[in-house]
Amino acid sequence: MSLTFADPLPPTPTINVALIGPPKTGKTTAAASAPGPVAYFTLDTPNATRFARKKFGDEHFRQIEIPPVTEDQPSPVLDTLYDLGRAAWAGEFATVVIDPVSGLYRRLLEEKTQRRLRFGIEHRGDVSTIMARAFLGLCEAPCNFIAVAHELVVEGNDEARVFPYTGTKSTTLGGELLGNVDIIAYSGVSYAEDGTATYLAQLVTQKGRPGGDRFDCLADPASGCREMNLSEWIEAIRAAESTNTKTKETK
Repeated sequence: MSLTFADPLPPTPTINVALIGPPKTGKTTAAASAPGPVAYFTLDTPNATRFARKKFGDEHFRQIEIPPVTEDQPSPVLDTLYDLGRAAWAGEFATVVIDPVSGLYRRLLEEKTQRRLRFGIEHRGDVSTIMARAFLGLCEAPCNFIAVAHELVVEGNDEARVFPYTGTKSTTLGGELLGNVDIIAYSGVSYAEDGTATYLAQLVTQKGRPGGDRFDCLADPASGCREMNLSEWIEAIRAAESTNTKTKETK
């Protein structure tokens, strides 16, 4: 058997981002700032995406609706997740967003157990496996993938650590997600003296809060942060890669 080699890299990269943080820190708007069209799979309350939809418009922000449960379609959330994966691999969208991932866990678990109040650990395991496979598949797809998550604070001996809240207190699924993505961003808000808000992402690990950038070009050297505009992040990555290539060529 002969070896098969990868195709040349595209000139503009796609990115996979875990966007984690407290409520009302700009995560949804940041996710929607990625290149469009954006397939936005929201599992939040109706008003959660209103500001972002108004800001970016419905041509850019394509919010996915989950059909009702019927006899012919008993698992519409799972079916929608599969359809989203197929659309991502078919190149129908520049960006795919799941927001929040804990909402996906809750809705899949409700479907799996037919909304029973009591269920076994095997149901949770099945849902975690479905989500882990979906996350990996979307990370490998030829589009940007943004996973939006609230924070899960886990107390430790030295300091508390923050993980993405995936719907369960176990950190296994969240840890897998952090390992697969290219960028780990912890969201926050900085206020100027006049009250103007700037929404920032911490991109390095600090005080137990996760951060990381596989491209090693986004975090400000002094603060470790960057303003949350994902389209601008992609342009910054492309520019950094271009500069690195030109530097190598001149050596």
